[in-house]
Amino acid sequence: MSFTIPYTFKAGTKALAQEVNENFEYLKQAFESSIENISERIEENSASITNDYKAYCDEKMQTKLDLNLSNTNEICTDFKQTAISWLMPDYDNLIQLGVIYSYSAPSNGIYYAHIATTPTGATAKINNNTIYLGAKQSGIGTHHILISFALAKGDTIEIAGGTIGASEFIPLKGEE
Repeated sequence: MSFTIPYTFKAGTKALAQEVNENFEYLKQAFESSIENISERIEENSASITNDYKAYCDEKMQTKLDLNLSNTNEICTDFKQTAISWLMPDYDNLIQLGVIYSYSAPSNGIYYAHIATTPTGATAKINNNTIYLGAKQSGIGTHHILISFALAKGDTIEIAGGTIGASEFIPLKGEE
């Protein structure tokens, strides 16, 4: 940016106060105008820099996504194997329940029981939903059955109409 000062003075000549004042007023206006121009340019550049930075970040993010998506099969396989292992019984934490006719699951797991049924049959209720387990056939002695039910945390199982020999609960590995 260049300035054209209205009056010039030579050494050794007298300057008129009015001309000197006009020069100062001109410089003052030019300076203020420069500040306004600089402020406008800063705002423009700031917006441009912000947009450029956003575009740069978007490009880097897309590049990172592209790179990370290349191993999707490996990630999916690992997740699938982990998820399947979570559904496996955790025999190391098996809970021996013994002879118990009602049980609430402390975690997701599998309930097992050995039951000798009566002639009218045995039933299991899971959260008050009845499941018929079978009955002793007349004249053939005791009918023994082994039952297993997957229970969610908080599910309650109740056995009726039979004699429990033993029962146990095995939490799932994903419950650790």
